[in-house]
Amino acid sequence: MTVDPIAIELFAPGEAKGRLLHLEEPLSFWGGVDLTSGAIIDVNHPQRGCSLIDVILVMDQTKGSTAGAGALLELIVSGHGPAGVFTYDPDPAPIAASKTAAMLGHRAMPVGLISKSLRPVLKRFGPGVDGGQFVVQCSKNTLRVMESD
Repeated sequence: MTVDPIAIELFAPGEAKGRLLHLEEPLSFWGGVDLTSGAIIDVNHPQRGCSLIDVILVMDQTKGSTAGAGALLELIVSGHGPAGVFTYDPDPAPIAASKTAAMLGHRAMPVGLISKSLRPVLKRFGPGVDGGQFVVQCSKNTLRVMESD
């Protein structure tokens, strides 16, 4: 199963391919994620234990302080971060982390804004737990969601 390409507003350019992880609640990268493993460790988060490594992360927005951008930067640099971050609400933390990583010579992680009207479409492609069966490709200003092999 594949859906039509989804238009996004790309704030930080880059290309990514990975499993879709649709978060049910906002996440703080600072304190909510183990920076050495990329796992969600927030005891109150419904997807605690899920890995962020190389996933296309879709969520409303991050939560917490501006330190979240630094924590996400650390995840990107160490290779324990998501392949891309897409939010339904504008969020400067992932943009700052991605652009800083690129300035430091690391990979550019795409960051974009998705229309809230697409939430029901994307939620059905992510079971909300690790091991989702769908892959998302980000290229230019579109996301493509397709069944994984």
